[in-house]
Amino acid sequence: MDNPVELNDLYKVADEVSNKLVSCNGCTKCCESGLAYVLPQEVDNLTSIGVPLIEIDEIHYIKRTPRGKCSMLDEQHSRCSIYEDRPLCCRIFPLDLFSRDLEGGKKIKPSWGIYNYCPPENVKPIVLKNKRPELDLETISIMSDLIERSLPKKVLNFLFNEDKVTARIELLDNHKDDFLILN
Repeated sequence: MDNPVELNDLYKVADEVSNKLVSCNGCTKCCESGLAYVLPQEVDNLTSIGVPLIEIDEIHYIKRTPRGKCSMLDEQHSRCSIYEDRPLCCRIFPLDLFSRDLEGGKKIKPSWGIYNYCPPENVKPIVLKNKRPELDLETISIMSDLIERSLPKKVLNFLFNEDKVTARIELLDNHKDDFLILN
């Protein structure tokens, strides 16, 4: 995955999947509270365009502002200031790979999940259950499978490790329940 063409191919799949899952319409909730991790292959490009990064346990993240927002969020215009160069994690949002431990130390296999701070009105795969709109988890599962098949093993391994570091940060930030595991 060191070839930039492969990264661009991955971005194409990620953008396609994300466009089928969410319609942001100027929403910046993910930029206001989420952590933006950066693949090793993305670090040089983001650094070259002035994105401030921080490294924690060999995982790079886009630095957040003192108010906890992504430093690349242009609040005045409610948009990402590096949208064309945004990292994979932003492209696949609200999906992410989670490798969390259950209470009592029981390990679970890494699983795809969806962050729940994406406003429901922006999430596209909605079905009516008992006359109430709900996420269509089957569609989301199909989309996560498509992304997973596109990811090289090296990137999947990075995501497993990234989530372990992110989980510790989320515990400190009180975001430990901002997602739903799809199993």
